[in-house]
Amino acid sequence: MSDKKKHLKQARECLAAKDYKEAIQNSKAALKEDRSCYEAYVYIGKAAFHLGEFEQAEAAYQKATEVNDKAAQAWQGLSELYHETQQWVKAAETDQTLVDLAHRGDASLVGRLPQLVRRLGEAHKAAGQLEEAEVALRDVLRHQLPVAEKLQVLALLADVQLKEDSAELEVKVQQRLQEEIKEAGGDLSKVSEDAVRFAVLSEAADEAMELDCDHATPTLKEIVCSIAPTPLYVKYHDTFLRRLRQAVNVAAPGSMDRHNRRVAVLEVCRSMIEGHCAANTEVGMGCASPYAYETALRLLEIEEEIVGACLPRQPSQDFSGSRGPYSGVASPRSGLATPTASGLAVAMATNVSPGSFFGGSSMHNARVGSFGGGLNESLALMGVGSGLRSGGATPGAASLVGGLASLPSGGNLSGMAPATPKRIMSGKELSELIHHPMAAASGTMASKARDSFTQLAAEASQAPSGTATVNGTAAPTPLTGITPQTSNVAGLLSAQPSILAQPGLLSAQPSMNMASAFGTGSRGLRISVGGGPSQDFSALSPRVSIATTPRWSNTYSTAPVTPRAHQPPAASPLLMADSEMLARKLMHAFPWNATAHVHLAMALRRRESYVTSAAATVKLQCDWQGPGVTDLSCSAMAQRMRAERPRQQARRAWLADLMAKGLERGAPVVAGMIGLAELRLEAGDSQGALDAAKHGIKFVFERSRVAKERARHAALVLNLLAAQALLGTGQITDAGRIFVRLAQRVSEGEVAFGSDAVGMQPTSIRQQAIRGLARVALAQGDTCQALHHYGELVSKALMGRGSAEHWAYAEYGWLLFQEGNADAGRFQLETALEVLYRQGAHNMEQIAADYHHKLARIYWALDGHYKTEREYCHAHLLDAAAEEGPQQAGAFEWLGHWYREVAKDDVRARKCYQRALALDPTLEGAGTALCKQLQAAPADSTDSSTSCGAQLVMELLQEILIRAPDAQWARARLAKLQLQLGQYDEAVTSHQAAIRAAPKSAELWEGLAASYQALGRHASALKAYTRTLELDPARPYVLMQSGTLEYMAGAYVTAAAKYRAALKVVPRHPAALLGLAEVLLSSACCHAAMGAEGAAAVELAQAAEVARAATSGVETAAISAGASAAVSADQQAHQAYAAANGTEPQLESQDRRQRGSLFTTNLATAWKLLGDILLQQHMLQPASAAAAAGNHDSDSAQQAVTSAVQHVAARRTMLTDARRAYARALRLHPISGELWGDLALCYSHEARLLQQLQGIDPSASAAAISASWSAAVRTARGGLRLSAASSWLWGVLAGAAAAAGDPAAAEYAYSRALALDPKAAMLWVQLG
Repeated sequence: MSDKKKHLKQARECLAAKDYKEAIQNSKAALKEDRSCYEAYVYIGKAAFHLGEFEQAEAAYQKATEVNDKAAQAWQGLSELYHETQQWVKAAETDQTLVDLAHRGDASLVGRLPQLVRRLGEAHKAAGQLEEAEVALRDVLRHQLPVAEKLQVLALLADVQLKEDSAELEVKVQQRLQEEIKEAGGDLSKVSEDAVRFAVLSEAADEAMELDCDHATPTLKEIVCSIAPTPLYVKYHDTFLRRLRQAVNVAAPGSMDRHNRRVAVLEVCRSMIEGHCAANTEVGMGCASPYAYETALRLLEIEEEIVGACLPRQPSQDFSGSRGPYSGVASPRSGLATPTASGLAVAMATNVSPGSFFGGSSMHNARVGSFGGGLNESLALMGVGSGLRSGGATPGAASLVGGLASLPSGGNLSGMAPATPKRIMSGKELSELIHHPMAAASGTMASKARDSFTQLAAEASQAPSGTATVNGTAAPTPLTGITPQTSNVAGLLSAQPSILAQPGLLSAQPSMNMASAFGTGSRGLRISVGGGPSQDFSALSPRVSIATTPRWSNTYSTAPVTPRAHQPPAASPLLMADSEMLARKLMHAFPWNATAHVHLAMALRRRESYVTSAAATVKLQCDWQGPGVTDLSCSAMAQRMRAERPRQQARRAWLADLMAKGLERGAPVVAGMIGLAELRLEAGDSQGALDAAKHGIKFVFERSRVAKERARHAALVLNLLAAQALLGTGQITDAGRIFVRLAQRVSEGEVAFGSDAVGMQPTSIRQQAIRGLARVALAQGDTCQALHHYGELVSKALMGRGSAEHWAYAEYGWLLFQEGNADAGRFQLETALEVLYRQGAHNMEQIAADYHHKLARIYWALDGHYKTEREYCHAHLLDAAAEEGPQQAGAFEWLGHWYREVAKDDVRARKCYQRALALDPTLEGAGTALCKQLQAAPADSTDSSTSCGAQLVMELLQEILIRAPDAQWARARLAKLQLQLGQYDEAVTSHQAAIRAAPKSAELWEGLAASYQALGRHASALKAYTRTLELDPARPYVLMQSGTLEYMAGAYVTAAAKYRAALKVVPRHPAALLGLAEVLLSSACCHAAMGAEGAAAVELAQAAEVARAATSGVETAAISAGASAAVSADQQAHQAYAAANGTEPQLESQDRRQRGSLFTTNLATAWKLLGDILLQQHMLQPASAAAAAGNHDSDSAQQAVTSAVQHVAARRTMLTDARRAYARALRLHPISGELWGDLALCYSHEARLLQQLQGIDPSASAAAISASWSAAVRTARGGLRLSAASSWLWGVLAGAAAAAGDPAAAEYAYSRALALDPKAAMLWVQLG
């Protein structure tokens, strides 16, 4: 063996052993022997490739191809290298060389030609050479390939073609966009790129679906027909479905063509959901993507009307009965209902009929098959379990259970007829649908749907009386003898109580077939109450008929209500059963999906709305005979209902959060946006409701503008909810604009869209808009305009030009009552109750309770027999208090008023007040009345566990504030009570807390100021009084107290102004007069000390006049108050209580003595103040007299003497009046030593004045002078007997004794005075 062959052999062995470096060395050694050795270059390339030395490998392979370009090994190595290093252009060139070699007959490549071509296509695709890639992959498909491999190639081809289509469509979009801009004159604001793009995509999808004129559509169709939407190929199913959905939008909105296209899309969605394909229609392989579910749910929601359809659209057949207590009543609210037993039988027949696209699906057949043997499972799907779940005890659930329990077991409703088999299309039909969806929808499928419904209606109309038909077979109607004992939900009523209220319906023929029973509810139904034998209600008994007529009205008509016209179920697939089934399946398969979350919340919301409480069942169990007659608390179910209320509120909050999170994640569910806004409004979150409504309006507008989807009703309801939310947030103007547009542009017949999807009650949008306008007018204070709007609604109904909802009468009547027209309000509220009982509502009991409360308030205002007789005000208050709701607390409050004022039953009144406060601690009326009762009741001295009434009231208020910190009335009353009890520090804290909640309350600021003043914090008190006057300038107490504080601060002018302002509010008020007189006296003294005698004289004259008015005012007040003999109301109550308990009444109570002492003290103070003013006037007169003498023009001495005598006489008169004033004060308050000293001082001044008149006035004799000094000494000694420690009295006695000629006594008195007040300089001077 030569060295070359030896080295090549060793290189092959090294490659096999993965010793790549040694392989390279041996290959190089072989090249030394032969530079043109092909195998050596190939071995070097392979070894270098495995070592990651790609450049060396590429160079080696290139050398090999130069040596022999017809050999395949080097080209295969290069292909592998370029694919590994992602050099796709070179890889494509290399793969093309390999394909050419295979075509030339290379033995090593001929058998691998399909794989080589596929690899070439992948390289072209990766290099962006889409056309070459498509040619290569199409070439692969010409070969005979295994199914799995063919699908893989189809997937590659589809990826390439989708990229080509995307590029071409982008070019078309830009061209169309430029054309639109040119037509708009260059105004970009008039052109929507999204709308242009959507239109181009839709047109392209429509052409491609029918003509296969694009690249990818034929390939997508082949994939969809060949394989189910498994994880590897589901994206191609989604792409095909997305294009098919885009093709729907080419047809005109609302047209039958568009509807037929949607039918085709729904059929494709059904096949995808079930995992079927044209190649295999028997075995479902599942669906790996939620897009089919989302598309079906979206198509079941949009476009509320179809123009040119052969049959009218009806609401969901699952809810095809009638809502509320009157089944089949023609009213503005008709259209939706809870399922009844008969409605269930109809639904079970129609759900498997050709009217539903998903009625024959495998999941729906499983649900139908579980009716007999698997009852619990099917009930779990419908919200009813074998036991009483929370919120499941409801009339609707009971009737559902009763209807199911009467069915025989088995999977096909064997007692009635074989169920319709699964609606699975044949492979040929499904292939035809996939390849020509629009033609199939408008032709074969539409005709089959019409033929199916025609046959169904014909079979139903020919069925004998008392039978129902399912799939062409007549069967006995399983509706008689339904009792709750036949189901595993014991104690529930098996039919709605609505049949009790329909004499016209019950008297009709009992036969019912599927077509005639649609939308009319149950007839001739036998029900069992409380486990007893079934009772036939086909003819109403007198007891039952009482339940339909309000007890408080004997004039209402009881004529039979005309049932709605029979309407057959539509052949349209827009059924609520389909949507709910799809949502459940989607939630089960893809629990993280946002759309699934929203639809789950919507389904639970429907259950909450349509099956809310068991109130009607409880009424039947309790043998209910009308409001106020029967106590509903006798039922155990009523207790469960009360316990369920908080859980129900928590569930609704959770539903709103779940719906909001799903919508935030992009779920395109318009009904969910409506439901979220409604839930937010119900919870009082107006801002949240506004955000949800805005989001929905934006979404609807965008879809209408871009996708041309008709959602007018959804837009109307969202605008209505947005306006209501704006009104709740206080944006009255914006809300009014929306309400005006809705009222002007919406006809009377427009009802809420999407109500069946979210459980929202159908209502007239126009009436709701007018109602909103009335509320806007009320918010703006325009009551007349609000009355006009309500009157517009009510008057049309009264004249027979339409119908009005119960709320229109109720709100109109309450507004009339608030405006003073109680009698008209009574008539409207009574009419509202009548209309409510006739129309019905899922929460009728709570609404009726609110109306009963308002009607009772009106009866109370009307007075007379309406107030006193129990059948009016009292009975309606009982009805309102029996139902839990926001009105219950107010009803108990007014019941307390009725028992206290009418029945004179304080015990029941107190219990009612306590119950009202337990329900709503913020009720001020109940709280105030209860506090008054507690304060009025005298304390029981034998009970050591309780204190006085004030302490009880304080404990009550503190407990209320712990339970409800926002009870403002309790905090204010507690602060006032603490101030009255002298707890000033606590009063300050309570007043401050109350002011933080109500900063504009003048009463609270006044209480805070009084608390500060009691604590001696005068500066803070003055600031608080000033703030009080800013809020309410006409508060006399505040004016007087602020004047007092200003007087204490030395601001005499400001203080006098405050007192004068108080006198303007309350003329001749004694306290204001006394305060003003004292301020004027102090100001005069200040002016006199400063030498302004003229100003002082004027102020003293004013003060004397005010003081005289004060003395007369205090005397008048004392006489009018009867301070000497009157007995207060509290004393009378105490006497009555003492007599009832066998104790002696205390007639001379402490309160009476305190009242008399207060008036006596005030009057004594007034007389003393008058004496002080007159005495000060006397002391000011010498300076005034001197001034008058100096200004006298006459030189006559006689005239000067005469003037002086007159002046002294006037001063003597002042002293006499002052002495008499002090004497009057002493007569009222003889134990005051200071008053005795004032009287002694008057006698001293009178003696000095007589000394000046001695020799001029005959009365000024020595005896008179001596008598005056003696009187001064005696009165001073009398004062010292009462106040021996007064240095001022000792000084007065000393001066009088010295003047009377008793120096020893004077010296002793001076010594005692100085001993008490050593710093009295004047006394030292007089003693010296």
